[in-house]
Amino acid sequence: MGKIIKFRTKINTPELNTNDPSEDKRIYIRKEITIKLDEIDYVLNCVYKQILINNKLIIDAENNYNFSKLTYLNDFNNKLHDIMYFLTNSHYNDPIIIKINFVELKYLLGTLELNLEMLEDSEEDSSINVLKNLYNRLLPIYNLFQKEIMSK
Repeated sequence: MGKIIKFRTKINTPELNTNDPSEDKRIYIRKEITIKLDEIDYVLNCVYKQILINNKLIIDAENNYNFSKLTYLNDFNNKLHDIMYFLTNSHYNDPIIIKINFVELKYLLGTLELNLEMLEDSEEDSSINVLKNLYNRLLPIYNLFQKEIMSK
């Protein structure tokens, strides 16, 4: 005879997937954001640099058996790859309109913020003004999105 296994997670039988009560589905609702055509190269470059940095950190986390950091970095890179996909597979009208969810927007803003911190040291880089303008434009959208999620 087999062993009886009791599941602690509730199974949602109509959809046949596990239901995590702690996860809010509203964070995956997609909203439209606009990125100007002259900003797209800077954003792609910024996201790509962060992916490369994360890849180095992933290798370091694997070597040191830091699984929580490894999980976080892999998730971070997956979201960045999603953002790259949306940015590169959009119709190149001006402005570019992409649909992004709260989690992806959070990672995009974090990436922009990290890149801005690195660029503040180099005064010759012209991309800092473009990235600052984009960051300042996306931050209120993020804050509103966060407020909508928290209020419901």
